[in-house]
This record gives sequence, C-alpha cells and structure tokens, in this order.
Amino acid sequence: MMDILFRKTDEHVLEAEEAAVARAQGLIEWAMERIDVTNKELARRLNVSQAAISQMLGLSPKNLSVKKLARVLLALDDRLVITSEKREAYLADCNSERIRKFAKAIPVRETEAFSQALESYANDDPKNVLNRGLYRSPCIIEWIDCSKAA
Repeated sequence: MMDILFRKTDEHVLEAEEAAVARAQGLIEWAMERIDVTNKELARRLNVSQAAISQMLGLSPKNLSVKKLARVLLALDDRLVITSEKREAYLADCNSERIRKFAKAIPVRETEAFSQALESYANDDPKNVLNRGLYRSPCIIEWIDCSKAA
C-alpha cells in the first residue's frame, strides 16, 4: 500500500516538474517571438552555442535552472517573475481591507515612493521586516490595497 502511495507521489512530482519545464520553454519561445530573435541571435546574446539553445528548448532540457531562465529572459529584454498557483489564488481572493504585502518585487533602484511606502505600511509589518532593510534596494515593493483590487 505504501509503495503505491509513494509511486503516485513520485508520478505527481514528475508531472509537476515536466509541466514547469514546458512552461519555462514556452515563456522563452514567446519572448523570442515577441522581439523576433532567432536561436542563433539568442546564442550570440548569451555567449553560448546554438546547440545549447536548441538543447534548452528541446524535449529533454538539462540544467534549465531558475538562474538560467532569468538570464535568458534578461537577454530577451524581459524579466522573470515567479509565483505559485496558491499564491495567485490567495491574491485573487483578497477581498478584505488587508494589504497585499510583497505582491511583486521589481528590481529597481530605491525611490522616494519606496521610502514613503515603508513609512506608510510600517504599522502593518508586525515582524518589522521592512525597517530591518531586508526588502530595501535593489527591490521596491509594490503595495496594493485589497479593498481597491478588482
């Protein structure tokens, strides 16, 4: 009985991994099409061989890490944003007066708006994470009031 349970879990994990890889490859291909970049041009931008690009976009990619995906998207004038199904559902279901904290972290230099956000939301930060500087430059936190969310 336990073997069957573990086998199902293993199959579920493999399916989730394969789906994530397929989505990552689709994202790269979409970004390439968006700015009309060929495999050859992407290889040049990343300083790798065309074979490496073909392998990354092929049926059995090896070493398609989060770092590599972020690097590829940056070479395609885009940025990687990571979320999860549960987090998206939580944010979509946010219909109270609570504030969506840490909804998006956007790599930019620290701005006055960021400093104002720190002051404005300090009372909603019981662990004092923001004032300890853990989320300061190079990230700015986009704050969204759930009562105004659609």
